[in-house]
Amino acid sequence: MAQKKEVPRQQKIALGVLALIGLYMLYSNYYAPLSGDIRRAEDTLREKRDRLADMRVKAADIGVLEKELEMLKSQLSETEEQLPQTEELPGFIRLITRTASKYGMDIQVLSMAGVSSEEHYNEHRYGVELTSDYHTLASFFAEVGGLDRVFNIRNLSLAPSENPENGDLLLDASFILAAFTFEKQ
Repeated sequence: MAQKKEVPRQQKIALGVLALIGLYMLYSNYYAPLSGDIRRAEDTLREKRDRLADMRVKAADIGVLEKELEMLKSQLSETEEQLPQTEELPGFIRLITRTASKYGMDIQVLSMAGVSSEEHYNEHRYGVELTSDYHTLASFFAEVGGLDRVFNIRNLSLAPSENPENGDLLLDASFILAAFTFEKQ
């Protein structure tokens, strides 16, 4: 039988060194890159889970946000009724003259006094002059104040006058009637 030859010690050391070099090459070329890829994949997965959790929270709030949006749209619609986007001058004149006629008053003067622009609205001012008794004038102002559209009466001046037909005491009223229009941003 063949006798087993003993491997010299230098060869064993060389084989050990080669084995270590091979293990190092295996680690650096295969395992190290894979562990970096795994780490990056785990980080990406964690980020995506966090985003998903955020989106689920937002999705849970979407019903509340939709209700809030509907409420805001309703408020905008109500505001646009009170503050139309256009002056609608013929409709405005009809509304004021109809209201005055309801109380038996004749508007003697209705003239444009100017327009001023504010941040969210425009103010259209009209000079108005009419003659009426005190209570009828107060009722007219109350009716104008109660209309759906927003109006403002300012710079009111009153002067006594007499009804030429029966001698009753009347008031000559002069004021600025301001109508407002909504300026959509």
